[in-house]
Amino acid sequence: MQITPQSVVTELDGLPTVKHHCSNLGLRHCMQQLRITGKNRKQGGRKMAKTPNKNTVTNKAAPQAKHCPYCDAEMQALNLPICRACHAEIEYCPHCGLPLDKGTNTCKTCGH
Repeated sequence: MQITPQSVVTELDGLPTVKHHCSNLGLRHCMQQLRITGKNRKQGGRKMAKTPNKNTVTNKAAPQAKHCPYCDAEMQALNLPICRACHAEIEYCPHCGLPLDKGTNTCKTCGH
């Protein structure tokens, strides 16, 4: 089976004519990545990582939730200028981007 721009448009039945170029861009990108991957494998370069089995246990720790240094409420999004729970102004470490403890200028995570 050969994938061509026209076969992609045919499979995407109902795609407006003005959007055909989008499907062609996607196809072109996929084909380019397949060529690059094939060259890397032939040259003994970077190899694709194996997908871990669902039953495999990994040693990666779950990312820790970040908390407001003033009220200890969980911060759903980092880099907000104020805490949504207590409305205190939050200062962030310029190096790692984590919230600084109240009253300190040094980050307890990275030391900057």
